[in-house]
Amino acid sequence: MSTYWRSAADDEAMQDEHGFIWEAMLATIDVDLAGKRVLDAGCNRGGFLRLLADRCAIAEGFGYDPAAAAVDDARRLAGDRPLRYEATDTVPAGWTGFEVAFSHEVLYLCTTSPPTPARSTPRWRRAAPTSR
Repeated sequence: MSTYWRSAADDEAMQDEHGFIWEAMLATIDVDLAGKRVLDAGCNRGGFLRLLADRCAIAEGFGYDPAAAAVDDARRLAGDRPLRYEATDTVPAGWTGFEVAFSHEVLYLCTTSPPTPARSTPRWRRAAPTSR
């Protein structure tokens, strides 16, 4: 699996630079995240899920990313928060029942064909809740 990952220092700098995007996302969503199970596709070092755990009191956060070293950092930085991370390029098997899902700051990293709804929808549909 190929990844964009360069170094821990580069990923930390990228995470710091993207904080304003996370703040804007939180300001625009219309869902109360407290007590929710949240998926972050393309989680990198897990900073957005840590923010949601700390500020929004999510019940559980699940993040995946193809960059194994970034996921290692995410696991280390999670501390005692209810967060799980996996190094993969799709929703891990068995990860289902999410009430909210995010995928942000990811498409610009695609160097080949970006994911299409036809390829990604079945696994996302299994992970999503059955009712709204």
